[in-house]
Amino acid sequence: MQELAEKFKSQFPEILINEPLKKYSTFHIGGPADYFVIVDSIDNLTAVLKVLSEQDMSYFMLGGGSNVLISDEGFAGAVIKVNCKEIKVEDDVIIADAGCATAQVAEVTIKAKLSGFEWGVCVPGTIGGAVRGNAGAMGLEMKDSVYKVEIWRDGEVLELNNAEC
Repeated sequence: MQELAEKFKSQFPEILINEPLKKYSTFHIGGPADYFVIVDSIDNLTAVLKVLSEQDMSYFMLGGGSNVLISDEGFAGAVIKVNCKEIKVEDDVIIADAGCATAQVAEVTIKAKLSGFEWGVCVPGTIGGAVRGNAGAMGLEMKDSVYKVEIWRDGEVLELNNAEC
């Protein structure tokens, strides 16, 4: 494990070893993760996922830390805190990174005079978690608003449309 820790540290100096997860959960519970890294760009996220895949290491993606209960025993593997937060408006489409707060994405849609995602203002957590869990409110769900997503699967970034999700 020490050799692996040194490899991670050389590639990702910001990685933390045995980091308590309670600091990142809205419930403030959770033991340590073997490895913990905050990523703030898609390129950084892809690089971390590539190394973890090469090492065949278990990992967990953490967004805002809401709707998650973390064991006091922690997580054996790597926790990736997704902090990518870019939001763009292109015509009538919102493009949002997974780390954006769901409420913030909803506010951007309202400011852009787009309708259909107003319900998102009351949803805690990040848009990545909302998409992953098909969050919903007021009779609507993420599946009603998502056009396409980019995912990591089997060592590559794939684009899935709504029906493929």
